[in-house]
Amino acid sequence: MQKAKLPYISILFHISLALFCCFFAVSSVYGADRPKPKPNLLIQVYADDRIINENDLANYTYKVYFGSSYYNVSLKNIKVTDDKCQPVRYQRGDRNNNNTMETDELWEYKCSISLSEDTENTATVTGTTPSGQIVTATDSTSVAVSHQRNIIYTLVVTVVDEITGEKIKNAIVSFAGNDISATDGTARFQSDLDPASLSRNNPNI
Repeated sequence: MQKAKLPYISILFHISLALFCCFFAVSSVYGADRPKPKPNLLIQVYADDRIINENDLANYTYKVYFGSSYYNVSLKNIKVTDDKCQPVRYQRGDRNNNNTMETDELWEYKCSISLSEDTENTATVTGTTPSGQIVTATDSTSVAVSHQRNIIYTLVVTVVDEITGEKIKNAIVSFAGNDISATDGTARFQSDLDPASLSRNNPNI
């Protein structure tokens, strides 16, 4: 009687083995199509000034950090690029100087470039997990360029003191501005003759 049970045990074992192999094969096929979870790497880019004068420097700051995620792991080979500004230079953040971005660290980068027109930048950060997985994040910002510049004018004018009425003819005055109101070569100042209050419509007189 005891020997009769052996064939049944053998049959059950082989059935179980076959089912396990089928399950493993199906899991491998469908599992290969599933994207692997990635660390929540983030980058933020912003310009120090959103509006600058033509041909002035636009100064950009980049902050790289981790958002909240169960899958966050430390990353190596951190690289930040900008499609409009190069080179992007590392500033600070690697607290233990091991060239590895830990999940609680924030790394900061800087870049500057002269702009002559409105510009939108896209910054990209990449890193590598311990298993070799590549992680990427992007962010964008924009800077508007003003084509009206303050110009330094040096004029020979007749200055009138508004309190005493005293006139100082042929006074040489230097000032900066786009909005210039006097047109007859006569400028009116406060009593201290502060040239900063002078403005003209015609810088050629």
